Amino acid sequence: MDKMVWAEYSSAGDELVEEATDVFLNCFDFEEPLSDELKETIGIDLPEGKEREAIVSMRMNQEFFRNTLLANYNSRCCLTGLSNKTLLVATHIKPWKVSGPKTERLAPDNDLLLNALHDKAFDRGLITITKDLKIMVSSVVEHETPEDEYLWRYNGEPIALPKRFAPRAEFIEYHNDMVFKG
Repeated sequence: MDKMVWAEYSSAGDELVEEATDVFLNCFDFEEPLSDELKETIGIDLPEGKEREAIVSMRMNQEFFRNTLLANYNSRCCLTGLSNKTLLVATHIKPWKVSGPKTERLAPDNDLLLNALHDKAFDRGLITITKDLKIMVSSVVEHETPEDEYLWRYNGEPIALPKRFAPRAEFIEYHNDMVFKG
């Protein structure tokens, strides 16, 4: 039973917390938001948001990589054309953690310049690019929410090519085989 519970929590932890909260609060008939006093009375004890110190690894030369991408893609998302630099992300096609430090991590042909939403979708394997440099949406993406549709609207669309250093086929192949949830 522990394995089953852990498997469900691992795959949908945040949703389960939300569902448990809804089930618990639906046991009561609240017409107004809960006061702190009422929360204390019925035993709702929210966890405290704490901080701790940690030693972390930092990626070096990322600013160089980002600036190269901005210049290479004319400071525009290669998919949507979005030009707000604060929303543009230097996206590795073959992920940083599995890329060679000297030959792949900062290689300009291992990159895309994407907006934050499509960067996250790409990193999570919800979208990829094909060998002919078109967007492909994973079949795990449904058609239920506006966010889903914002991914699907670009399915089959070509990316804007960079001035130089077009994405290398071997990186695209890696993403399609190892990251994309096709």
